[in-house]
Amino acid sequence: MARAVGLHISTHFVRAAEVEGSAKKLRIKSFVELPVETPEGTQPEDAVAAVLERLFREHKLPRSPIGIGLDSGDAMFRDLTVPFIRDDHLRRTLKYELETHLHSHNPDEIVVDYVLLGRTDKVSRVFVSALSKALVGGRLKQLERLRVDPVFVDLDAFGLVSALGAAGVLATHPNGLAAHIDGACAMFVVVEGGKLRSARSVLLPAGEDGPPSPRIAQEVLRTLAQAAPKDPPDVVWLTGDAGKEPGLRAAIEERLGISCEPVDILSRCDKAATKGTSSAKAAVPIGLALRALTGEADGLDFRKEEFAYEKRFDAIKQALVSTASFLFVMLGLLFIYFRARSQQLDDMAERGYLYSLAEVHDRLNLNPQVSNVPGTDPDRPVRFADGEKVFNRINKRRIELASGGGGNSAVTRSATRYWADLWQILGAALVEERQTRGSPSEPWLKVFMLNIKVDPPARSDDKGQTASIRISGEVSDGRVFSSLIKKLNESGKFTNVQMPTTTEGTKFNDWTIPIDPSNR
Repeated sequence: MARAVGLHISTHFVRAAEVEGSAKKLRIKSFVELPVETPEGTQPEDAVAAVLERLFREHKLPRSPIGIGLDSGDAMFRDLTVPFIRDDHLRRTLKYELETHLHSHNPDEIVVDYVLLGRTDKVSRVFVSALSKALVGGRLKQLERLRVDPVFVDLDAFGLVSALGAAGVLATHPNGLAAHIDGACAMFVVVEGGKLRSARSVLLPAGEDGPPSPRIAQEVLRTLAQAAPKDPPDVVWLTGDAGKEPGLRAAIEERLGISCEPVDILSRCDKAATKGTSSAKAAVPIGLALRALTGEADGLDFRKEEFAYEKRFDAIKQALVSTASFLFVMLGLLFIYFRARSQQLDDMAERGYLYSLAEVHDRLNLNPQVSNVPGTDPDRPVRFADGEKVFNRINKRRIELASGGGGNSAVTRSATRYWADLWQILGAALVEERQTRGSPSEPWLKVFMLNIKVDPPARSDDKGQTASIRISGEVSDGRVFSSLIKKLNESGKFTNVQMPTTTEGTKFNDWTIPIDPSNR
């Protein structure tokens, strides 16, 4: 569920309300008020900064979205009629139009916003508010140190109007005047057509029994006279502590001749989080939080010029673009690297394959009868048959595999290593058998035909298929088979080698020597 926080920041207190839901169904999750105490020798702004830091550290408030409201007493208000009707012209010129009304302020030292009251073909009537850039910039810097970037900077008067809307009173009375009292501070807000028309903030002298009702009633009359709304209010809302002021309702009704209604800002909210808290304190931060929650533009926003709010995406957009560009460059470099590496590996495989073939060629010596096998006595070579024929078969297979042909093979392009393994094992077995016998009769093996077979034919990545070497040939005597089979099974490169079917005792056809799957 969507959440937002409203911050009411004053030099006397900091109030925060966290809300969730919507304008129609608003739930207050928490409300916090911390007093701002300024010890001797401490600057007020430093005291406010310390309270803000404590607020976010101790109460774990969300840091976005957040809307803040400053005291209306720090703002300057004017009703102006200016010869501009376009909004962009108004935004550019209003601060300079104020120059004749605010003699003690340099236009370049203030930030201005306005509410449009009316417009003709030639002129516009606006309610203008101005704050010093020092105040706005100071508050934003205090929050920036806490990693808080508020979506708007408004005044507490507009937060009060938003809270009135949440309480439902603007729907029944779009034209009214709110008298809001919070301790010794009184705020008077004129609403016309459901929107703020004018605002005043005054400090009331406090006596033993609180501010006197006649003084408050007089301020209500003065506010209404200054605002001079086109549609006069038909009700006066007494909010905050105003509803508790004895005799205030009767005094206002007597002077204005219109009804007064006490309004509890929290009447339509879940009060669990604000139990024991008066609406006088919670109204403004709740209204600010509601505006931040809904994203509605009703109200003022002093985040302009150098203080303009950048949406979170805009703030990180340049960083994202730079990161994306870097990633694309890295991906391009990785593609080039792996492409080159793949070609390098292909070349290495081809060289390895040719080396294996050259090794077999060297061992066979293109001699159909005799070849030296590693580990054997070079003076007593092991005999092979049809060596040139075997070499031609290997070379043909190399060409097929190198060109991507040769069907669905279970063996790799470096399949000649299986034959190299086979020669070495067979040769070693014959040498061992010869040494075991210790007799002049030499054991020998003649190979007439050799191939590699895959059962069943399938893709090369299919782990369920089997591969084996098939040999046809002749041995010197039957005892040689035992030595050969034992050596092959113990090698770890071939497995489950069985006695071949022989003819005439020493000749055999298609002797199957299964290749161990771990050797593939």
